[in-house]
Amino acid sequence: RRGRQVVQLKCFFCFQPHKHHYVVYCYDTATQLWILFDDDKVQVVGRTYQEAADKCSAGGFMPHVFFYEREPSIQGHGQGQARPAPNSTLGLPAARPGAGSNGAAAAP
Repeated sequence: RRGRQVVQLKCFFCFQPHKHHYVVYCYDTATQLWILFDDDKVQVVGRTYQEAADKCSAGGFMPHVFFYEREPSIQGHGQGQARPAPNSTLGLPAARPGAGSNGAAAAP
């Protein structure tokens, strides 16, 4: 088995069961901001996954689907290893979504 690959949380869908409504939170790497998309409204939420997760929970929403992107490897970083993302953590992000401030986590 090769080294762990690093993935970064890019986006997650949330569902509000009482209103039957979905919203999506996406991380923009260019601005390093989490952005909320709610129908025709677009709102900056903050710089960390925790800010996005808190906003999701405060509105009575529950996260349902998480989308991750694999980080590219860097030559010479170590054989069979991917480049570590800032604030990366070990463990499956589904169990501890976005433990890093930017939602980065290592995949098994």
